[in-house]
Amino acid sequence: MFSRIELPHSVRKALSDLWATAKYYSYGLYLELMDKNVFLWAQAIAFKVLVTIVPIIILATGIMGRALQGNDAFAAVTRFIRELLPGTHSQQLIDFLMQLQDASATIVSIGGVGLFLSAMSLFITLRIAVSNAFEQTWHEQRSLWWGYLFDVRMVIQVGILFLLTVGLSMFVPPFVNDVIIAQAIGPERLIQWLWKSAVWITGLLLPLLLTTAMFFQLYYFVPKPHPRMRSALVGALLAAVLWEAAKQAFTFYATYVGYGTGTEALGSTFGLIVA
Repeated sequence: MFSRIELPHSVRKALSDLWATAKYYSYGLYLELMDKNVFLWAQAIAFKVLVTIVPIIILATGIMGRALQGNDAFAAVTRFIRELLPGTHSQQLIDFLMQLQDASATIVSIGGVGLFLSAMSLFITLRIAVSNAFEQTWHEQRSLWWGYLFDVRMVIQVGILFLLTVGLSMFVPPFVNDVIIAQAIGPERLIQWLWKSAVWITGLLLPLLLTTAMFFQLYYFVPKPHPRMRSALVGALLAAVLWEAAKQAFTFYATYVGYGTGTEALGSTFGLIVA
């Protein structure tokens, strides 16, 4: 018979403190959920996130029209449409694409302005939800105009980091595979493996750092007065890990597991649809 393993006192104390902390915060979270309309605020934020899809689609349509303004691109698309559809239907679609080309600048402008306004509306809702969540004696409300200026500032700061993390996740791997590995490094397998491993690790860590910075700005700047920087950083890191894990898991499912079911294309657009 094996005797029970006795852990060192420092390890037992650390585990006991960890368990006590988990119970304390779990019970506090339960009380907050019972006392405040947290799920109602979450639904309001989710609705505003859903609304931002509309200007994103408009902006993407305008960008597609701008891309078709090149003669080679439009000729290739026209040739594909004529091969795919009968004469009358293909001509109607080609006429529509020509109109899209002409109006692409206006569509991009409308989509960009709409995306900015919807993002600002999202931050207004987020700020009010956080204000209600921190409805304590120490919490300070922002005035109407200072609140709007704060929302504009957060849209710019968080939006830049969001675009960077999505861009790194979507465009860096194809660039590395098609340009750097295929042309610059050559066919040496060991060097390719080392380079791919380094790029893979960097491709995970760099978006994680940017996402952490994005959530840190939300957790630190939105409440007033600001919480402790360490607490905001820990919460931002945890949220960033969950966000990146969900993004990678969904991309893997949509690309490999759901291949052939119509969901594989969602892996490339996940970052643009889910904020």
